[in-house]
Amino acid sequence: MQKKYTIFSKINWWIKVILLWFLSYLTPKNKNLYLFWWNWWNTFSWNSKTLFLFYKQKWFKCFYIEKDKKNINKELENNFIIKWSLKYYFLYLRAQYIFIDWTLWDIWPLTLIFWKFNIINLWHWDPIKKIWFSNTLHFNKISKFDRFLLDNFYCKKLKASFTWNTVPKKNLENAFHTSHKVTWLARYDVFFNKNLNIENIRKKLNIEKFNKIILYTPTWRDTNTEIKPFNKKFFREINDYYKEKNNIF
Repeated sequence: MQKKYTIFSKINWWIKVILLWFLSYLTPKNKNLYLFWWNWWNTFSWNSKTLFLFYKQKWFKCFYIEKDKKNINKELENNFIIKWSLKYYFLYLRAQYIFIDWTLWDIWPLTLIFWKFNIINLWHWDPIKKIWFSNTLHFNKISKFDRFLLDNFYCKKLKASFTWNTVPKKNLENAFHTSHKVTWLARYDVFFNKNLNIENIRKKLNIEKFNKIILYTPTWRDTNTEIKPFNKKFFREINDYYKEKNNIF
């Protein structure tokens, strides 16, 4: 159900916009205070999670922004704030850096055109498809004025954006019309963590007996999980077929 906005809620929204616009320029930043946000899918994951856990160990004041207390992960401990709380507004204004994993929609889209914040985009994946400005089919549906704001103000608010390779760098720069630095994605650090326990996945899943193991890893969403042919019935049938040949899908 779409949320209905009353005249009072709109007035309240604009009061916040104007007030926080002034405060964003007046409030001094705390150099050791970092905020992390992965708001779009409302999960504690990806690069924002990895970098959050890293900085938390380095004695930085790190806080992860969550929408709801129900989503609080144990790894967060007490280093979280609930969106729209008083503490949220205070830390939001004081943070030296705000790390996001998607776009400025993670935070508060319209107002960030004018507010003064240091926003770092960690980006959560390596795009091979056309997105944002590269996707002309999608952006043709947006008004010219909105496209002007997005291209000249919105995307330029990012202090830095990162990727791990020249291929996604090119795709992201075409998509957002911003500069991306090739460094590293924080979530890849797990492959070099010597403290992790190495498991025998074949043994754990009891699939050692199969000649071939075929792994299919699409991007899944929490909606439309029964899209044909990729539904549960399809996977049962294809597995039955492969098992006859002593393989598994």
